[in-house]
Amino acid sequence: MPTLWLVLFSATLCQGTVLGLALVVKSRKSNSYHWLGAFVLCFTLLLGYYLLFWLKVTPKLPVWMGLLQYLTLLLGPLLWMHLSAQSQLKQKTQWLHFLPFILACLLFLVFAGSSLWPIMGLALIALQLLQNLSYSIAILQTYKPKNSVYGYLFLIYSISFSIYYLLVWTGRLVPAYDYAVSLSMAICVYYIGYQLIQLPAEQCQTIEKYEHSGLSVTMREQLIKRLDEHMQNNSPYLDGHLKLSDLAESLNLSAHHLSEAVNTMKQQNFNDYVNTWRIAKAKQLIKDCYLQNRNEKLLAIALESGFNNKTSFLNAFKKHEGISPSLYRERIGKAQNRENMIGFAE
Repeated sequence: MPTLWLVLFSATLCQGTVLGLALVVKSRKSNSYHWLGAFVLCFTLLLGYYLLFWLKVTPKLPVWMGLLQYLTLLLGPLLWMHLSAQSQLKQKTQWLHFLPFILACLLFLVFAGSSLWPIMGLALIALQLLQNLSYSIAILQTYKPKNSVYGYLFLIYSISFSIYYLLVWTGRLVPAYDYAVSLSMAICVYYIGYQLIQLPAEQCQTIEKYEHSGLSVTMREQLIKRLDEHMQNNSPYLDGHLKLSDLAESLNLSAHHLSEAVNTMKQQNFNDYVNTWRIAKAKQLIKDCYLQNRNEKLLAIALESGFNNKTSFLNAFKKHEGISPSLYRERIGKAQNRENMIGFAE
């Protein structure tokens, strides 16, 4: 194995180990992270097995070590479990997700080295290909749109895994291709881990807080739908003194259930949720002021959007949009000027 690839994959293994352990530590704040930690550590072990294979060490290892190559059958289920825990999706028979891995281990231990192994080996490869693609599609369909990026990343991983065997079966596999495919899979898996570990600690605690709630996911979705429609049609967020209890009363709901629905389905606290609507209103007002050539002060826009003062408006706007309202107004002006120039040229 070329020294450059050896160094690169060794560093990747160290990175995966550190990330996996960090996720295990974070699982103390949220049980959903033990699934993600296992997800990353499983792939790290799998990549370590690949490295031993490239170094031609695997023939010297005990036969049972070959079980490591089937850790790929755990990746989809573990990622699914993590996303399910985050979304509060009930998993009554979650152990069934691990049945393919158990089956693969049993078949390997029974048939490895026998005359039937070539057939069984191909069947297990087909099982891995099918399962990876199935979980990619399932994640994309079930957890859209918020977690669709993880579905796409896992889909890229699955395609890369499939490309490897396609190259093997067509006789086109060379070591450089093997290394490149494995590296692409590592990037996808570790990127998923790094993105999900950035979930704020308070959000992890929120998820755990409602882990044993009596509200089903369907009920929460219905509550959020009613809430969004009420906010859209009646604009209660324009009241600068709006409270959770007031909003719950107007919808004939308990404040606890309403808070739970917002926290788990929107993954926001009540104030952030309300400010999302206020910021949307403020953005529209800023745009309208520019189009009508009115030089409205930001304080006036803040009060008209439901904020009680300019400071809270500035802080909320920057938190939600990443820029200040004055810079947003400036960008609106530049964008409108470009549109005017294009219209004039035509």
